[in-house]
Amino acid sequence: PKRPSCEWQGKLEDLTRHQTQECGQREVGCTHGGCTHRCPACALPGHLEGCQWKPVPCEKCAKVMPRKDIQGHLGTVCPAVEVPCPDCHQLFQRSTLDAHRAQCPEAPLPCPVQGCDAKVARCRLEEHIATAAPQHVTCLSRALQRTQAAMDECRAAQQRLQDEVAALRKQQAEQKAAMTDESRAAERLQDEVAALREQVDTLTDAPDAAPAPDSAPCDPIRWR
Repeated sequence: PKRPSCEWQGKLEDLTRHQTQECGQREVGCTHGGCTHRCPACALPGHLEGCQWKPVPCEKCAKVMPRKDIQGHLGTVCPAVEVPCPDCHQLFQRSTLDAHRAQCPEAPLPCPVQGCDAKVARCRLEEHIATAAPQHVTCLSRALQRTQAAMDECRAAQQRLQDEVAALRKQQAEQKAAMTDESRAAERLQDEVAALREQVDTLTDAPDAAPAPDSAPCDPIRWR
């Protein structure tokens, strides 16, 4: 809608002050943090009163927050709001609910007997343990069998590992013996090479043999 015009009349030197400070039709912004609403100055008080960004106290815990956040605060986090215990359905302040549930007589607890999957209210747990003794004997027997089977499997796995270690040690000893034999053979070959070199050096250092004569003597001629 079209904004009403201002009917102010006055001195010219007062016009600027009127337009910026006094005129009810000048545009102003909401003073609540986070709100971007703008309106004529004359409409601002009404907006401020109903603004969703207006800081208001929680009616339960007195914490101050924007009006728009109050419902979410009450529904999820306000410590003073009463909420029902999911186990006994009695009302407790949200801030004390966890402490109550830690000792609530209706809170379900797992049976402490190994193998029993029952969950029983805290106030009836002792009764369950007493009355379910035959079933618990069966549960414990089965648990013992499972434990024994697991122990047997562990022993078998341990034996397999020991056998593998023994086989590896044997293989290592055989490889070490083979390396020793090869080392000894290499030493023998080195000794033989050294002996051959010594013979070669001896032959090289020996004096030269006497030279052959240039011609052989002639046999005497025999006449018949």
